[in-house]
Amino acid sequence: MINGSRCTLLLVCLCLITAGAAAAPAPADTEAFKEYYESATPPRVQLVAEQGRDAGVFVELQVPTILAALKYQLDKGIWAKLARADRQRLVDCLNDSNLRFIYTGLQSSMAMAAGGQTIDANTVKFNQDGWYSSGGGGEARSPLAIAKIIIHELGHVYQERFNYLPRPGPTKEWFPNELEDQLPADMFTPEALRELAKILTRETDGPCSDISGAWTGVLAVADVQGSSAINVGQKRNVSGGNFTVIQEGCEVTLKFMTNEIRGTVRGTTATLNKRVSGALAEAELTLEGGRLKVTLKQTISDGYILSEGLLAQ
Repeated sequence: MINGSRCTLLLVCLCLITAGAAAAPAPADTEAFKEYYESATPPRVQLVAEQGRDAGVFVELQVPTILAALKYQLDKGIWAKLARADRQRLVDCLNDSNLRFIYTGLQSSMAMAAGGQTIDANTVKFNQDGWYSSGGGGEARSPLAIAKIIIHELGHVYQERFNYLPRPGPTKEWFPNELEDQLPADMFTPEALRELAKILTRETDGPCSDISGAWTGVLAVADVQGSSAINVGQKRNVSGGNFTVIQEGCEVTLKFMTNEIRGTVRGTTATLNKRVSGALAEAELTLEGGRLKVTLKQTISDGYILSEGLLAQ
């Protein structure tokens, strides 16, 4: 004899388990993503840490990979409420190296928490409480939550650039909120991002990744030891082919301005310490989500200058 109440409870539990399984996002189509980025370039948005704060936050939170997934989704995904022309304009924003995403390292100063704030058509600031659950001391938000914050602010950038306030909707938040609501979850699971990062870091069957090419972005001075007119926090734009990596097998040469230095790539990281010309004594280049994380050590008469940045192609 089966107890009726126990049977009902069992059925309820089974229904809940089934519903939970159904709610899980489907696996991401990483093969399509790989094929897409065989010809497409990753987003070129500048990723900058304000006032010399740790630029490693972008790598820690997988922001370059999240941006690449957003670009892919906007270009190739399904957006029932977004016209193709609008999607292309959003992709163009991500491809624009004049657009800067700045991590402030600070809590929101507004009366209402603002994890992100679009300053103008080329500048977005992200605060601690945007990317961490309780500010800088909390846990990192999920990749999907961070992706939604980013695409929300990208919607505001779109509005700034194209004077766009769609209807219906009484406020400017209507368009960014709708972008968030349409964002599929499958590309932003931790498992999917790990696979996407492997694709973006150009992993090969050999012992090293391909980091060759011309890279652009911003380098910021992180430390100064000795006498110099250069100060911590000072920035330099890298563009026009003045930061180029030449690679043969796992041997690499970096040509940066008047500097030339050589070294070896192991895995996704190149260590360069064989100076050919200039004041550049050491360099470490790491491929992270399609971006090149750069640390440069330049010698001066009584010390050194350390610069860091996250560059794009």
